[in-house]
Amino acid sequence: MKTSLKYYTIKYLIMILLLIIAVWAGLFYAYILDEVHDNVDDGLRDRKIQIIKAVYLNPQLLRNNEFGFNEFKINPIKAEEYQNKSRLYNKMYYMEYDDKDQPYRVLEADFMDQFKGHQRLVIRTSTVEEDELIYDLTTALIVLLYPFGDKHCGS
Repeated sequence: MKTSLKYYTIKYLIMILLLIIAVWAGLFYAYILDEVHDNVDDGLRDRKIQIIKAVYLNPQLLRNNEFGFNEFKINPIKAEEYQNKSRLYNKMYYMEYDDKDQPYRVLEADFMDQFKGHQRLVIRTSTVEEDELIYDLTTALIVLLYPFGDKHCGS
């Protein structure tokens, strides 16, 4: 049985199209994750300013040394540990509700309180689970592309 040039052309075009879609999906995933982190980071920076202002108005907040409902803690540090720049990073924290570790975005910032003491503020906020985002993106692509593959596979 002879195979036509049309068959080979379609076969290679489909492979190239699938490769393009895979690359696009990877770039889209990276872009979405970057946007999520940018938005979360902006919110954390804003909360940092609000919390430090609140500490100056209410020194009792300096005793908030465990994560609570407000998702921040303040701990005293030594002068040599003081860093002038805020740090942002991802960290997993155990959540009782899910009975597993969940991803959080964390901001650490050092500041001097009204009593000239060095303090470390740590603020956290939950963020998107990257493995679930990959799964959802893959599912969406399959659902989106399934009708095209189904109609043209029998031709």
